[in-house]
Amino acid sequence: MSKHPQSALDAMNAELHVLRQHDRSSNASLVRDRAQRKRLSAICADVVGQALGGDTDAAKRILEDFVRSVRQHSKRSWPGPNHYLYARYLADALQRILDGEHASIALGVKSSRPGRRKGSATHNAKALAAAFWLLHRQGLATERCNELLCRLTGADRTTVQGAREAPNTKAFNRPDLITERTLKSIVAKQSYGKALLKLLRVTAPSGSNSPLE
Repeated sequence: MSKHPQSALDAMNAELHVLRQHDRSSNASLVRDRAQRKRLSAICADVVGQALGGDTDAAKRILEDFVRSVRQHSKRSWPGPNHYLYARYLADALQRILDGEHASIALGVKSSRPGRRKGSATHNAKALAAAFWLLHRQGLATERCNELLCRLTGADRTTVQGAREAPNTKAFNRPDLITERTLKSIVAKQSYGKALLKLLRVTAPSGSNSPLE
């Protein structure tokens, strides 16, 4: 029996399950399905990559994950819930501190690079709207689309909702005017585009002439 999601809704719900559990703790012990654990590792690896690339918000998310995980337990119940990739990031940072590097730079919460901090740019409303309608066309309810995009992009719910009312996006809900291929080309240029489009691809029925292809 195939282990791939049987429908677009199944895949979206599986993605939301992984993201919800990741938000509780990067170890996410309730994520037991092999494919979902692979997705969890990909999420952690992506955050670590952003942190190593100078994104201070990503570094703070790793530190917050550690604090949140510790506070969920007493000394007796502590199982060491942080994902290995997060733990390795922190271990490497602590070693650099021991070697004399400034703590805030080693941990990634302060960038050593001049200029605008990476990750501080506002969200692209046109791309968010395109992503929303791509998900909605797969049968996902409005609130599910909002939730998934908030988790994938870091935007808040108001930002996602506002994007749908942004200039030049109102036709995105009209398949007769804007094709899915056009929406995908807009989303593909965003940092979250690869993950979203991959999710949409795996939901397409095998051997079908899916409009997602």
